[in-house]
Amino acid sequence: MMIILVFLSSLITYLYCAYPALAPRDGADLLKSALTLYPAHPPGYPLYALSGHLFSLIFPFGNFAYRLNLLSAIWGAASSVFLYLWARRKTDDISAAFIGLSFAFSRSLWKFSLLPEMYSTQAFFLSLLLYLLEGHPQSRPRRLILSALAIGVGIVNHQSLIFSLPAFAYLWFKNSQPEAPHSHDLKWAGLFFLFGICLYAYMPIELQSIPIAFQAITRAQYGTLELFAGLAQPASFHLFFKQSLYLAQQLWKSSSPLLIPLSLIGFCLAWKNPREKNSAVALLIGLLISGPGFLFLSRMDASNWIAKSALEPVFIPATFFLCALAVLGLSAIASKPLRIFFAAGLALWAFESHFPRLSHRDDFTAEDYVEDLFRLLPPSSAVLARGDTAVFGLKYEEALYPALSSRLIHSDVDLNPAQWLSQASQDHPAFVLGISFPELTSLGIPTGPNALTPCALVQKISSSAGAKIPERNFWALTVLRPSPQLEYPDSYAHDIRKSFALAHAQDSILDAQEYPALSDWNARWAAALDPEDYHLVLK
Repeated sequence: MMIILVFLSSLITYLYCAYPALAPRDGADLLKSALTLYPAHPPGYPLYALSGHLFSLIFPFGNFAYRLNLLSAIWGAASSVFLYLWARRKTDDISAAFIGLSFAFSRSLWKFSLLPEMYSTQAFFLSLLLYLLEGHPQSRPRRLILSALAIGVGIVNHQSLIFSLPAFAYLWFKNSQPEAPHSHDLKWAGLFFLFGICLYAYMPIELQSIPIAFQAITRAQYGTLELFAGLAQPASFHLFFKQSLYLAQQLWKSSSPLLIPLSLIGFCLAWKNPREKNSAVALLIGLLISGPGFLFLSRMDASNWIAKSALEPVFIPATFFLCALAVLGLSAIASKPLRIFFAAGLALWAFESHFPRLSHRDDFTAEDYVEDLFRLLPPSSAVLARGDTAVFGLKYEEALYPALSSRLIHSDVDLNPAQWLSQASQDHPAFVLGISFPELTSLGIPTGPNALTPCALVQKISSSAGAKIPERNFWALTVLRPSPQLEYPDSYAHDIRKSFALAHAQDSILDAQEYPALSDWNARWAAALDPEDYHLVLK
């Protein structure tokens, strides 16, 4: 009964808060992958494509994006269930349930359980592997085989699972002593691991090239041993200190202020308890490697807005290991009512503090943005786009409505953008979007009054000085529905605000160039650059 309550409490909360349609950033690329079964950006995410496509067929209700948002919610709720099942081995049933909910309501897991991403699935594999570590000795061969399969499939889901494996390997080794696993069991475990990781075979089949698939799986485009080489900083003690401070701040906010103290108490008390010492050490290993260890290897400076967004998923495994350590702290409390009080405090604090910012049920900002772009671009356009939401969103719209038209979306940084546009614009109407005037100038694209024609979020590159569209009411062409999320300093909302502000500001600049006597262009430009006015200006 308690299992059902934990699952439904998490799932209903997620569904109430989930994005009603398209979410920003990489989500559109993963939606396109699930829709077409073509690999997403490196490393391709085969598990997401296959499971998402299958789920969309099993659950054919609502728009395609919402179906995949629902799938993320199911994975997130399932992860809280398996953490609860592990926790009730250490403490009472009610306290364990609240621990499962405190993880479900942690900020990172909650956020990524509302949109089409693979991170809630990663949380599921973490909690499943922890649950399989302990059990009756007779079930050890079966648990070993299931763990091997989960590791293989989990790595296919997201390669960062590797950072958590030392913790699970340590605890498995300690729990197996003095009886080592039988060689027959190890062979079966190896076979099931290979079976799980063989999902990567989907990549060369779809890409029709083993070398290209290998480059994608190894993330050669981003830097194989780095999260994103383009954002990596030189390794230094100063950078490590800043990263550690940022991690501590985010973990403090991720669930509840009670979580870190309770985790520290749990580790200290478990260290003195021979029965729980191994669990405490393993969970600490997992926390250190998946938290500060992963951050330091990424060498990203969290003061960079893009880096901060890329680092958000790292707090899911870190929070997971903290919640598990908190279980050890609760188990040391002799009074059951006191245990329940602290466990309930963890869950309720996390829920109350995160709910206002994580309710996206009316958030259509990304959907409106992409649909505006798609509507503004005429058929067979040559488009130079910037921003993941725009690039991936347009490709997703093309895949969703293949009968409408075909658009040429260019975003390959290895090619020469100016040369590509010069060639493509000979046969197609050429547009740029999400690109600042300085970058356009650096690409050799003129930005004078006769060079660009503003069409709200996109600018047309005119082929001749006299080729202009006499349309003046540009903002009437775009719609951005008001959303409370635009008021928060969230990285996703930041992208939406920035995109509309950039377009608005560039419209104002072009207005001033074409009509020097226009009286209100300064006011329009100022309004576009003021975040407090975005939801007032855009209707």
